[in-house]
Amino acid sequence: MWIFFLFCWLLFSVIFLMTFIRWMTGKRQKHVTTNSMPGNIPALFFFIGCVSFGFMAFTGAQAATTSFNRLTNSPDFLTQQTTTTHTNTKVDAFAKAKIYAGEGFYMSKDAIFQQMTAKAGDNMSAAKVQAALDKLNVDYNRNATESAKRYTKNTPLSEQGLLTDLTSPTFGAFTDAQAAYALQHAQIDFNANALKKAQQLRHDFKYSNDDIRNSLKENYLFNDQNISYALAHIK
Repeated sequence: MWIFFLFCWLLFSVIFLMTFIRWMTGKRQKHVTTNSMPGNIPALFFFIGCVSFGFMAFTGAQAATTSFNRLTNSPDFLTQQTTTTHTNTKVDAFAKAKIYAGEGFYMSKDAIFQQMTAKAGDNMSAAKVQAALDKLNVDYNRNATESAKRYTKNTPLSEQGLLTDLTSPTFGAFTDAQAAYALQHAQIDFNANALKKAQQLRHDFKYSNDDIRNSLKENYLFNDQNISYALAHIK
């Protein structure tokens, strides 16, 4: 900053000194008298004035720079900056947690925590994420129910298969109680899901009824009622 002021002062001094000397030279040629003051004396006074002005400007710039450095390095200023940054980070954590818990994601509390603290995710500190989650007001039973509907929309899961996905720590990460609530309120037709899966096995792999029965029970965890329904309606 002070370099800029010094440059401006030098430029100002040179321009005005040259202008003043030219003016004095012209005046001396037109009005030369024996009693007039030599032309170099006013120029000298003018130059001294420019030097004084420049010195004051330079000193003022240094003082301003020093004051600014002291202010920005003061403990109060640094504390204020840290507090502001910390507050903004909290706001960001809360906003992101709210998005993950809302429509379009319907994530569980543990799943949100994992997403926001993972290095491949939002990479936030556990303390900040936990503070955001504690502040968040979410009906996780509703999230579990909506997630159950989403899981079975394109994949014909059995009741046990859906329960496993909902409670898996690396997938839904809902609690057992939340998953049980979802199964009661999602209104999923597991008989229809068993039939869809049986039709896929018949069409894609040409399975017999016995093969379909075994696969539905052992691989996809449908219960006997669901399997009987599927075999009775398969075409």
